[in-house]
Amino acid sequence: MSDEPVRVLHRPGMQLLLRVHRVSTGAPARTLDAAIDGVVPDEAAIDLDASARALVARAWLERAASERTAAAAFSALTHRLVVHGAPRDIEWLAARAASDELRHAALCERVATLYAGETLARLPLRSNDVELGAVPEALRLSIQVLALSCIQETLGAAFLDASYRATTAPAARAALHALLTDEIDHGRLGWGYLASLDQTHRAALEDHVERVMDACLSVWEARIAAYPPDGAPRHGLLPRRDALECVLGAAETLVVEGLAHVGIKPDGAVVAVARRRPADGRYST
Repeated sequence: MSDEPVRVLHRPGMQLLLRVHRVSTGAPARTLDAAIDGVVPDEAAIDLDASARALVARAWLERAASERTAAAAFSALTHRLVVHGAPRDIEWLAARAASDELRHAALCERVATLYAGETLARLPLRSNDVELGAVPEALRLSIQVLALSCIQETLGAAFLDASYRATTAPAARAALHALLTDEIDHGRLGWGYLASLDQTHRAALEDHVERVMDACLSVWEARIAAYPPDGAPRHGLLPRRDALECVLGAAETLVVEGLAHVGIKPDGAVVAVARRRPADGRYST
């Protein structure tokens, strides 16, 4: 890792994330209940028939499980970053991300409850781990940052942005806005960390980019496959085909450009995305 101070706000890749969306965070809530108070019942949810409400509720409950999984992942990442002496700004952003993800899960659970008309049991955590095999511990940390922050959170920011733009139901829109506000910072920490690595370390990381991108996209594909084919765009669920296109598009622009910007050859990422694009440009749903 280089001795140059990390200026997270201005590191390569930051401009890419800011291009996704500009939001205002406002004053932080002091309690979890206060953080989710803005998500209140609305007529858009009530007007859906029972089967449609159940589908939307399930999707938001799935989203809550993903957010809780991310909270656990960022907690583990924070520990590793502190042990390895990462730049202070990076450590701080990672620790804050774990807290953010728990708040996101509570927001998603609140939306699921509004659509279901009752409190639903939590779903189990998902496994978003990338199988690393035998790699040095220092490189293992970098791969974890690449997967969790640079790829997953950057794709998440683009996905949330597209979902937010299509959503009109007030409760779902308020929750998506809150999630999107934080997701940008969660990607920032990864780009800042990669930019702080020396050239030798970044070159070693290039050998793993394709495998990591492939694993991350598989997680998104599984998540999107659970969506109803036509989605429920007004309520925060993109149509399945649009969701897949959004994720792949962000991977081949935001992530690929971000990797190149921090001095890591993105060839492997390009290959992983290209494998998923059908020859006729049409996705099966």
